[in-house]
Amino acid sequence: MRAQVVSGGVVSFVVAEVALLLNGADVLDELRAIRDDIARLQGAEPSPWLTVEEAADRLRTTPTAVYSMLRDGKLTKYQPNGPKTKPVLLERDEVDAWVTSGRT
Repeated sequence: MRAQVVSGGVVSFVVAEVALLLNGADVLDELRAIRDDIARLQGAEPSPWLTVEEAADRLRTTPTAVYSMLRDGKLTKYQPNGPKTKPVLLERDEVDAWVTSGRT
């Protein structure tokens, strides 16, 4: 079931209600979709960048596994503040492409 986000003044929703409708990882997917809907309604597109933690959620794995993928060259990392600094960012499109390609 997909929650509907409506425009008007303040956009709000109750996380507990969404959690009652869904279970497990579906809750995270639904909340991400709601976040993206809110950003679109406010005239902003979702960020093209993901943190390691966000990428791990999207890939349904752990941050440690994402760091391994980065180390092995399976994904590309961007460090806007220079090498060996945080945040480590990944391109949302590259992570999504990884998911749809079924690579391991």
